[in-house]
Amino acid sequence: MKIVQLKDLIEKYKNNQLNDEERDLLDRWYFAFDLKPDDDFLNQWKQGGREAAYHRIWSGVKRMLVDRKPVQRWWQRVPMQQVAVLVIMLSGLLGLVLKRDVLIQELEQAMIISVIAPKGQMLTYHLPDGSGVSLHPGSKLKHYRFFMGSTRTVKLEGEGFFEVTKNKDKPFVVQTGLMETRVLGTSFDVVAIPKSKRFVVTVKTGKVQVSYKDQLLAQLVPGTSIRVKLEEDGKPDAVREEVRDLRYLSWMEGKLSFEEISLQELVWYLKQRYGVEVHLGTTAIKELKLSGDFTGLSVVQVLKIIQEIYPLEVTQLSEEKFSLTERNSDPNRP
Repeated sequence: MKIVQLKDLIEKYKNNQLNDEERDLLDRWYFAFDLKPDDDFLNQWKQGGREAAYHRIWSGVKRMLVDRKPVQRWWQRVPMQQVAVLVIMLSGLLGLVLKRDVLIQELEQAMIISVIAPKGQMLTYHLPDGSGVSLHPGSKLKHYRFFMGSTRTVKLEGEGFFEVTKNKDKPFVVQTGLMETRVLGTSFDVVAIPKSKRFVVTVKTGKVQVSYKDQLLAQLVPGTSIRVKLEEDGKPDAVREEVRDLRYLSWMEGKLSFEEISLQELVWYLKQRYGVEVHLGTTAIKELKLSGDFTGLSVVQVLKIIQEIYPLEVTQLSEEKFSLTERNSDPNRP
């Protein structure tokens, strides 16, 4: 397939304008990647850098041109015009390979779907395999347009409740940074708030496997949860516990109810629910814990409750900006 034709197909794919014949042509080209003879060259280019790739080209030139007779060197026997032609040909080949690498990246980007739940609204979304996910307001989900390979992998930022279609031959994987949740078919809730070092998985039905990097942390069954906090040294501190009620799913009903979350996490929820910014003065404030049901309360009311519980001062900087600082410190600190 010519490069111009391939780029045209990719653009049509991005804009959902492919007909059946064009889609079949693009699919056959895409699935043939593993059979391409230059794939190992592309891998070497990516892993070893340009120096390694150029070394490979130059080695190829020498293999084609070296005379095995000990009397003369290859540059004494081969006309320089032919050497120049070979170098130009190899440079052109390198250009084509690099263009193909760029096209692969473009196609890969075109295959990725990003879903963002609007602030203040929960979003229900269906994945290619029929699995469903409910995204908390402000949460983000990424996945490939088709689940290819040995797993059904998605990436989550925020909070989402998954109801996974069973497929024993193809596990469903939720990636959140270095944490990974793997299932075959079940329903569970995942919390991975941006910039927070806390990660929570709670299982409603089925079985769930939770890992950090390659370290298995827990096998969860219905009614159990795992809370993971990353320590300063990067090691996970995991606590497995029984779930007393379904409060962890109350957000799907529009409620604002929490148990043992940090103020840093609460600020994220307030931002997604009300569209406000709350600045937390120090790291110590960010790590303070809070539990309670704040459904129906305004942002100001929630912050005033926090002020009553902890020695903090609430300052409203503008209509949509607030700060929480230690009492007796400068409340106007940005």
